[in-house]
Amino acid sequence: MQEINRELTIYGHVLNGFLTSAVSVPIVHPGYTLCSHFLIHKNVNELMTGGRPNFRVIYRGIGANWACDMSGQVIAFWSYGYFQSLSIKHRECIGGVAAGIIAAPIFNMWDRIMTLQHISGDSMKLTVKKIKRAEGLKGLFKGSSLTCMQEILYQTTFFSLSNKMADKIEKKTNTNPIFSRVISYSATGAIIGLVTSPLQHVKILLMGELNSESITVIAKKAFSPEKIKEVILFTKMRTSLITLNMFVAGLIKEFIPLLLPSSFKVD
Repeated sequence: MQEINRELTIYGHVLNGFLTSAVSVPIVHPGYTLCSHFLIHKNVNELMTGGRPNFRVIYRGIGANWACDMSGQVIAFWSYGYFQSLSIKHRECIGGVAAGIIAAPIFNMWDRIMTLQHISGDSMKLTVKKIKRAEGLKGLFKGSSLTCMQEILYQTTFFSLSNKMADKIEKKTNTNPIFSRVISYSATGAIIGLVTSPLQHVKILLMGELNSESITVIAKKAFSPEKIKEVILFTKMRTSLITLNMFVAGLIKEFIPLLLPSSFKVD
């Protein structure tokens, strides 16, 4: 019965993605702020005041993160819903590649704004003005090539592995389908975190400063032998963050379809 209730139309997938983002972003946003401060400032002292979390600093850029995640989720879920409706081979991979390419420019713009807000503490409006003044409008899309590669890896890995992994978990352990899918989302998140962290590492260093050096120069410095401990620590932090993100998002993604009206479900 649960399987039937979870079968969504394309519009149902889009709404599911929107609602998933709306709930999950406030939970995981502090982790993104932590990653930015770790790489740019080399410490996280600003995130604490008197031994307590400074929520004003921790939640800097959450508006941009919401816009970033919602647009990405909506595009990804639309792509997934569309390609799932087609009778073609490797539709999960094709849907993931399409979602990554389509979402990359929009995702990159909001990601750039959010990263700079993490570091500067400026408002979204002032951050955009500073980017345009220093780098022109193209500055909003700085790092788009990295974002495109990152999103293709992210979406393709998720759509290709999560459902297959969930089926195997359900068959081997005889667990509830929803539980199996949430566990598979978390495991897929860990894989995604490991695979995409090098790209995100360079992206934060590239996006976190105005008029920064080229991708090649930043990558050479970031992955030099003396920085290997920093690379490993960042990868651990981000992999844990993505795993948590996918766990929370997975719970929401699985239960929201049960609450949606029939107009968003396949007959």
